Amino acid sequence: MKRLAEKILLIGWDAADWEIIRPLIAAGQMPHLARLIREGAAGELASLEPMLSPMLWTSIATGKRPHKHGIHGFTEPRPDGRGIRAIASTSRTTKALWNILTQRGWRTHNLCWYASHPAEPVNGVSVSNEFSVAPPLGAPWPQSAESVYPSEIRDVLAALRLRPEEVRAQDLQSFIPAADRIDQSRDDHLLKCAVILAETATTHAAATWAMEHRPWEFVAVLYDAIDHFSHVFMEFHPPQQAHVSDEDFEIYRHVITTCYQFHDLMLGRLLELAGDDATVILLSDHGFRSGETRLPHTAKTLEGLAQCHRPQGVCVLHGPPIRSGVRLDGVSLLDVAPTVLALCGLPLGRDMDGRPWLEAIAAEVEPEFIASWDEVAGSAGQHPEEMRQQPTDSLQAVRHLIELGYITAPGSDVRQAIDACLETNQFNLARAYLDAGLRHQAQTILEQLVDRRPEHLDYRQALAGSCDAGRPTANGT
Repeated sequence: MKRLAEKILLIGWDAADWEIIRPLIAAGQMPHLARLIREGAAGELASLEPMLSPMLWTSIATGKRPHKHGIHGFTEPRPDGRGIRAIASTSRTTKALWNILTQRGWRTHNLCWYASHPAEPVNGVSVSNEFSVAPPLGAPWPQSAESVYPSEIRDVLAALRLRPEEVRAQDLQSFIPAADRIDQSRDDHLLKCAVILAETATTHAAATWAMEHRPWEFVAVLYDAIDHFSHVFMEFHPPQQAHVSDEDFEIYRHVITTCYQFHDLMLGRLLELAGDDATVILLSDHGFRSGETRLPHTAKTLEGLAQCHRPQGVCVLHGPPIRSGVRLDGVSLLDVAPTVLALCGLPLGRDMDGRPWLEAIAAEVEPEFIASWDEVAGSAGQHPEEMRQQPTDSLQAVRHLIELGYITAPGSDVRQAIDACLETNQFNLARAYLDAGLRHQAQTILEQLVDRRPEHLDYRQALAGSCDAGRPTANGT
């Protein structure tokens, strides 16, 4: 296969949604994204179930469903049995794009991708998703030795990090013009805004530094701010909901719009650094409910937060090999990795679950295949096997997940915390099997969960649904 793209820039905007983007583009408020859409290809990207970011972004990076890539939640038991940790890159059981391209000699950077800690020793720069997680106000911010590769740039990147208390007042006022009206003794929304901004600026600083100071042919960078802003501030976005007071609506109504505009500004800088010869793929792992589809109340739990997501994400392609004006239909996030490999002129793994978007590529492409990239020997920038048995320092990341509501704070009973984590991940895997149409594998897990926890309604409903899925309908289908 012929190499079609000299450079590829893969940009992730977690939870970005067309329902917010389209009006902003029509109003001229996202000019950089508007140009990519106008000159390239775009469409709605189908997500997977369950819509949990570590699972989805790993599927994007590998082209495989969760039962093949091994990432099944936000946390996992530590290998030493001493509690839980944030889900680790050492638990991924298959090669990601940056591993495949490293193996083929491409200079590749991956930055702040979900489930990327510890940073992998790729042929370029690797910055894990722990790098940008800010500490509590005033607390020390030591940099984990495992969050940046190679080691010689750790101090350089550490100096680029922005603490929440360092976010300027005028930057906060861009999001919340009436910030001075907030009673911060009872309302922590201003602090939450500062934390999200600081973490996003830190991610962006690492990405732009790597692109500017280290040669590259492939960059993958993930921004999770749209998802975080949306979970905190979407309830205040117009139109005003009945439960939102006039005061809160006036104070916070601009946050979501400004968040998307901020992402467009960062996109502009990435495009400037990438140059006109780069092929750009911008996407989200799922969308986010807005307008009349918003739920009035959701529990601050993993399931409650996931209910805010929409299964339609965003996908945009632009660059020299991409046809102009193409509408992408019937595309899935599983297609991203095969599309990248096709643009790189590399064969696709037959064990990948998606397809390349040949309809968006200007040249005639006849894909080639190999059984699996996992069977290709040679250095691929992966961790050695012995690292899978080592605990990683993820206390900061676990605290962050608790604050976001993705997990509950573990109690003093370590065994109970580990069992709860395993149970959650097994349930996530069962749902992923159902989404893949692998009903028997899902039922086996669900039956075990129901036997263990017969009072758990979600487990019983999922098991009943899996059984119903296999029954013939009235017309025999």
